[in-house]
Amino acid sequence: INVATYSNLEKAENDPKAARQCDIVNTQGVSTLASVCEHLKLPLLHHSSSFVFDGLKLHPYTEDDVTNPVCRYGQSKWYGERAIRDALPTHIILRTDWIFSRERNIFFRQHIEACKQNKGKLAVMNHRFSPTPAADVARVLLAIAKQVDCAADVWGTFHYSAMQPMSQESFVEQVLHEAAKYDPELAQCLPTLKIAKLEVHKPYIPNTVLSSQRLFETFGIKQRSR
Repeated sequence: INVATYSNLEKAENDPKAARQCDIVNTQGVSTLASVCEHLKLPLLHHSSSFVFDGLKLHPYTEDDVTNPVCRYGQSKWYGERAIRDALPTHIILRTDWIFSRERNIFFRQHIEACKQNKGKLAVMNHRFSPTPAADVARVLLAIAKQVDCAADVWGTFHYSAMQPMSQESFVEQVLHEAAKYDPELAQCLPTLKIAKLEVHKPYIPNTVLSSQRLFETFGIKQRSR
């Protein structure tokens, strides 16, 4: 099960050294891993990203939609997927949307601090997504692995994200209201809360929502609420 990834989108896009590291981890490393798995006759379960798409579709992306990565990170993930398909028939690629956890919390901390510093005014991208807990993705990976271990013939590419896709504006507003229960300074800012929507620019894309229907039909794994 490969969940290693380089995921600093902005650095990969703007810093040549970071871009090189992104390619090493997300493409070259994955290609080597696929070759080793083929040599040892081991199946590979690989975690990928919705950034293999361009984000221009209005509805959730399915596995049959044409990929068109527009940033260095998305391209590195797509090339990694291609390397797996070329080297190893017995693979499963699981693409997910944006993942969060207690440890991966910089997004929350940044918006909470910005809201307090600017007295309730902040800006977010005009982005539609399905924020998904890391523990939920781990549940899905484990469920897939158990079926592979039972010799299920289920190879291919699948999508998973939590239920209830939403705008980044709505998500941030929910986060702030939840955090305000434990932060009196933040609570004082909420009556004047005003969130501006910014145009999405590379390396980000407008829509990263994924359809999980094929995963459910194949493995019986149901989506959960975030």
